[in-house]
Amino acid sequence: MIFKNTACIVVVLLVQLTGAVAQAECTLGLSVNNLNPSYDLFADEPYGAVVNFEVTHVNGDACSYFVTFSKGQASTYDRRMASGVNGLSYQLYRTASKVDVLKDEADATANEVLSGTITAEQTTPDPMTYFLVIPEHQLEAAGTYTDTFTMTIYEGTLGGTHSVDSSTPVDLTAVLLSQIELSLLDTASAFDPNDAAQTLNFGVLSEGEALGFDARIRSNAGWSMTMLSDHQGKLQLVGKAATTNTTVAYSLALDGVAKDLSGVSAVEVGTGAGPTALGGSLRPVAVTIGSVTGKAAGQYQDNVTITVSTTE
Repeated sequence: MIFKNTACIVVVLLVQLTGAVAQAECTLGLSVNNLNPSYDLFADEPYGAVVNFEVTHVNGDACSYFVTFSKGQASTYDRRMASGVNGLSYQLYRTASKVDVLKDEADATANEVLSGTITAEQTTPDPMTYFLVIPEHQLEAAGTYTDTFTMTIYEGTLGGTHSVDSSTPVDLTAVLLSQIELSLLDTASAFDPNDAAQTLNFGVLSEGEALGFDARIRSNAGWSMTMLSDHQGKLQLVGKAATTNTTVAYSLALDGVAKDLSGVSAVEVGTGAGPTALGGSLRPVAVTIGSVTGKAAGQYQDNVTITVSTTE
């Protein structure tokens, strides 16, 4: 028997293949509209609008995302639109509660961005909303107020790995018209837009008797006030034609200066610059009764129409 010594060497080759591991890709976009709010200077509530936009899934896998908002032209998050040197404050909020201000990625917390998740199969856009607020009672000069802020969408999460997918500017434009309001008030009363008439009841007339009220004008522009007397600056006996003994002259002063109401047309009695204070520009009115000697008994009356208009 023949024995042969044999050796079998098994060589195991371990080959490590190195190369790029395919990364999940998720390409996102933003579909937004420019904003054109209609702002009323004299509204007692802030202007508020729900703003809709869409996150689009251009292609790729499922992913999380978040959307940020820049400051616009402001250096802080006290955002403002500008018209020359004049400014109109506004703010962007995450929810209608107006608590969480939307911010840039570098400054934001989780409650100061808009976030969501999109699936790999998703072909319809994700609808999203934010809230635009313009505070009330900003008596700024008439003009076109503008700002541009940038919305940026990031793939990932704010607290984790993330990268910019796309950015888009949003133009914000508010046109402020010249506006004016007149309030006729009891002396030393605060402006009330619903109080636009006054009745001065002199009772039994006596010469030199005086009553008055306050006119307050608020406007974001220069203004003019006119007055027109039904009986050309006289009280007239009700139901009677105007004669010497059926009319009683009176004087009317605005800001302590007598005004001539004897004409048949409205006369300008005052002007002012704007914007005024929110409480209005105060113009006291005083009426003083003239001679009642020889006048017929009865009820006397005059109506004076006060009109204010903007001059710019």
